[in-house]
Amino acid sequence: MASNDATQDYWYKYDAMNRFVTTRGTLSGERGSGTIVRGNDAGRDIVYDQAGNRIQAISSNYGDYTDENGNVISYGATTTEYYTYTADGYLWKVDMQTTGGTLTPAALYTRDAMGRVTQYEEFKANISGAVYSRTVTYDVLGRTSYEFSSTKNTDNDVNTSGTTNVYDDFGNVMTSTSINTLNGNDGNAKDTRMAYSYAWRDGAVQYATYYDKDIGDAYNSLWQSSYIYDHAGRLMQVVINDEKPRVASFITNASGQIMRRKEVLNGSTTAAKMQEVHYYLGGMKVGAVGNNGTDNVDYASSINTHTAKCPNTPGMFQGGASSGTSYADFDQSYDAINGLTYQSAAGRYTVNAGDTLQSIAQSVW
Repeated sequence: MASNDATQDYWYKYDAMNRFVTTRGTLSGERGSGTIVRGNDAGRDIVYDQAGNRIQAISSNYGDYTDENGNVISYGATTTEYYTYTADGYLWKVDMQTTGGTLTPAALYTRDAMGRVTQYEEFKANISGAVYSRTVTYDVLGRTSYEFSSTKNTDNDVNTSGTTNVYDDFGNVMTSTSINTLNGNDGNAKDTRMAYSYAWRDGAVQYATYYDKDIGDAYNSLWQSSYIYDHAGRLMQVVINDEKPRVASFITNASGQIMRRKEVLNGSTTAAKMQEVHYYLGGMKVGAVGNNGTDNVDYASSINTHTAKCPNTPGMFQGGASSGTSYADFDQSYDAINGLTYQSAAGRYTVNAGDTLQSIAQSVW
């Protein structure tokens, strides 16, 4: 990963309950007498309701550019995301409004009686209907038994995928079979299957995956990925064999937290490498740098990510890009509400001697 020096100088304001109301802001004026303001791009003003829910996130993006005639053109707008909750505190819908614009829907959540998302939809201004939707069916044990997604990409093609999961007696997913269509035609998109195998340590750990990119082709070779662990059961390496054979390597600390992740194409010493480095203090993450962008983005950006058309020859980076996007975050204060992280998988924490519920909560916060 190439080294480029950069400075992050963020300022923060808090309310009487010690919640930040301005995050990643800037200082207007002199230190000691200036005012903390939202500023441009990274800064956010946050508004809460009486229950402590985030109900608004306000950001600005202003600047200048020079057109082909040498004229300096100013651009920019302030965008407000509005979050609405159900009576029992679950996020229900997200709306957006830019300076001078009208309030437009961005996302809608449908939940069951247990608060689980059963349908999620995303919308874009001036486009009828959802541009992305995902419907989930749970079995009696609360596992995802079936999910159906539909995506209208930027070329107005509609891709759908219906995935059925099969579990073993211990609750581990064994196969995920997807029936895919393009513009309503199953023949335009290949149906796929992912199979999983496990090894047993203190519990089941993933040992290998086998991906069938076309289950209609009996002679189709499977793409296998193999997982390698150290003596303590911490993931060290994944050997990935697909259209871009590569190796993902991991360095973890004693608590099992990933400190470094790197992907390198097989046999390559000059090709782009995907890298992430994570920093911890007392078990709490304090920073991260990488070259694969971030999913901690605003709602409009996350919708664009869902609806972007994948390149014909995808690369190994986010969105199928052939080159990386540098990213550094030593702030760790703000987690955006968006369509990429709305239903994140649960994390894992290794309990150490002397841990308390408070220290564990602080570490995984």
